[in-house]
Amino acid sequence: MADYIQFIEIICDDLEIEKPLVEEVLFLHTPTQLAEYIPSDNILKYRPGKIPLDTMFSIAHELRHIWQMKNCPEIFQNYINSTDTDIEQYNLQSAEIDANAYAMVIMESGFGITPQFKGLSEKVKKKISLRANEIVEE
Repeated sequence: MADYIQFIEIICDDLEIEKPLVEEVLFLHTPTQLAEYIPSDNILKYRPGKIPLDTMFSIAHELRHIWQMKNCPEIFQNYINSTDTDIEQYNLQSAEIDANAYAMVIMESGFGITPQFKGLSEKVKKKISLRANEIVEE
C-alpha cells in the first residue's frame, strides 16, 4: 500500500512549502480526478486510485500549484478552470504545463517511469517535456 502522507511530506520538503491539510476522499469532481488543492481552505484532497503512482503524480501536480502560488503568483493571471475551456487550452496554460512538468520530473527521478500524458496533444506534451528539462536544470 502506498504511503501517500509520507510522499506528500517529501514533495513539500522538495518544494520548500508548508504541508497543507490533507484529506483522503472517496470522490472528487470527476471519476478520473485523483487529487485537488483548495487554496481557500489550504487543503489537499486525494483519492487513492487503482494505480498508486497515478495518485502520486496527481498529488505532486497539485502541490506544485501551491509552490506556484508562493513563488510565481502571476502564473495564475487569466487562468481558466478546466470546466470553462477545452482540454487543449486548459493544459496549455503555464500553471498546468509547469505542474505537469514538475510531476513528470518526480515520477522519473523517484520511480523511474515517464508519464505518457495520454489524451493530450503532441503540442502540449512537447511543452511539458521542455519545462521538465528546465526544472531538472534549476
